[in-house]
Formats: sequence, C-alpha cells, structure tokens
Amino acid sequence: MKVCFIGLGKSGAAAAFTLQISGLAREIALVDADVNLASREAARLMHGSSLTACRKIYGGGKEMIDGADIVIITNDVLQRVNPKLADTVNAGTVVFREVIDDIRKSRLPQNAILIVAANPVDIMTQIAVDARILPPDQVIGTGTLLDTVRFRSLIAEYFSVDPMSVSALILGEHGGCIVPVWSSVSINGVPIESFPSYNEKKLKDMFKSAAKTWHGMITLKNDDGWAFGLAICELVAAVAMDKRKVMPISTLQNGAFGIKGICLSLPTVVGRSGVQGVIEIKLRQNERKLLRKSEEMLRTKLAQLN
Repeated sequence: MKVCFIGLGKSGAAAAFTLQISGLAREIALVDADVNLASREAARLMHGSSLTACRKIYGGGKEMIDGADIVIITNDVLQRVNPKLADTVNAGTVVFREVIDDIRKSRLPQNAILIVAANPVDIMTQIAVDARILPPDQVIGTGTLLDTVRFRSLIAEYFSVDPMSVSALILGEHGGCIVPVWSSVSINGVPIESFPSYNEKKLKDMFKSAAKTWHGMITLKNDDGWAFGLAICELVAAVAMDKRKVMPISTLQNGAFGIKGICLSLPTVVGRSGVQGVIEIKLRQNERKLLRKSEEMLRTKLAQLN
C-alpha cells in the first residue's frame, strides 16, 4: 500500500514516522511545497528503513501523489498562510483548494482514500467532498478522533487506569464546539459512575480546562504532533486492514441524528472502502442539543466563507 503525506512539518513528519514503524505501508511518499524539505525528511526516515518493514520512502513535489492508495493532507500545508492575516480561515481554504486541485490532477486508484487532517478540519473536509475528486464515502476528516484520544487519556489519568481500557467518544465539530458524550464513558464496560472516586463536577471541570488547551492548540496551528501521528496511524490501519472499526471521524452526514449535507464527526464504521456506515448511538437529551448546536455553528462558519 502506498501512503502519501501532503504537508511536512511537525505533524506531518510525526505521522510519517509513526506509519513507518507500524509496517502498514510498503511505500511512503512525502510531498511539500518546499521540495527540499520533503526530500530531507524522506532521507531521515530512510536512514532507519533497515529496521522497519517499509523499504521505500521518498520526498518531492505533487507528482509523487500518483498511485497513492491513501492520501493524507496534514495541517502543515497551511504553514504558507500568513498568521497576521485578519481572516486566516479564508486564506487557508485558498491554499487547501490548491492542494485539492493537485490531487484532482493526479492518477489515483479508484478505491483511493483521502484523509483530511488540516484545520478547521470539518470545513476542509466539506471543501474536499464538494470538490468531488472522490466519492464522499472515500473522503474522511480526522474530526474529533484526536479529541477522543485525549478524552480517553484524561479519563484514565483521573481514575488511574490503563487508557486502553477506557471507552469514550467526542462528537460534533473539532474546535470550540466539541460534544463530549459522557453517557458513553466506561472502563472495561463499567460506567464511570460506579467507581468510588467518581466526582462529576471535578471530572467535568478537569475536562473543560483541558478542552480549552486543546482548542488553543488548534487556533495556534500547534497540534500535538506525536498524538496526531498515532491517531493518523490508527485511521490508516482501519482502512488498510479493513477493520470496520468504529471511529469518531468527520464525514458527509446523510441523516443520522437528523443531520444531513454537512461534514462533522459521528461514530463511523471505517474500512477499506472508507465510510461503511454511521452508528446512531443513544444520546442523552442534553448531548443531542449540544450536537445540534455544533452542527449550527459549522453551518454558520461555512456560510461565512468567501
């Protein structure tokens, strides 16, 4: 399987390294507007190739996209956007559309998957879907996947348990209007309310504080590169190995929870063909309201784009 990363900075490089050591890809292509940067990063990864299953890693320009089974657009493509601009979102969409056009002109397999990991990820995923370079089910935004990973780690820290034993979800918009699904949180199937150390106020205050930090990282274009890399690798694994894994990712919604025609994160079955279904889990009334609010916020933001 050939995986192509577009955008090489902290996040892109971390994701490429994580994928290299996972053994999921036989071939990794690194693409950046700075061709020399892409080539240097590829050379650095190749130095350790004798210790990994991935033997072919190279970097360069947009011509490297050809033949990729999975194309990943990282947040690093937006490094060209001047942070002093009054409207960085609109400026970012201009750059993002240029990348989408490069992909359109490339020769990709019919079953290729596009993973959007550039922020604001729901808006960028919507742009990618609307561009129709691939069928909607083959366009996946990382959405609230990283938020969910952080949420599970936070729960594990609070209860002093193994993070892999925590089940939890964050849905909606990846940004200032995330929806923590507290009703979904359990540890090895046991609801957290059953634990003696459970304190609702303390736990939710802890989450609010952490969520502000996460949102600040998005605003400053300073995502956690290593956690991002692990999340991307998990998503690539779900596709490459046809895991049919349920993940909170941003895709074009088609009616679940009454949401239609917009990209945001819901529990989604992910496999080799991309989106293989959306699961309408049971939500509390307040969680449904927050999800609707998240949808409305996104629709407002999309309407404001030039």
